[in-house]
Amino acid sequence: MKALAAILDYEERSDETPPNDRDRDAASEAVLSAAVLVTTAFRLRDESSLVFALRRLADAVASFEEARLPA
Repeated sequence: MKALAAILDYEERSDETPPNDRDRDAASEAVLSAAVLVTTAFRLRDESSLVFALRRLADAVASFEEARLPA
């Protein structure tokens, strides 16, 4: 988990986390969720689910990149 946290530049957040940081955390969680769906669909050899999950991953990455832009 430490390697994944380092990749995402994740830090523990308090309740006083600024809204932009919360948006960034939500965006990174969306990327992780979509990546898990892609992996699962690939392992199950479910082509239609894989295509769907890849589209969701692309959307999640785009949102993540927008959240990472400085305000």
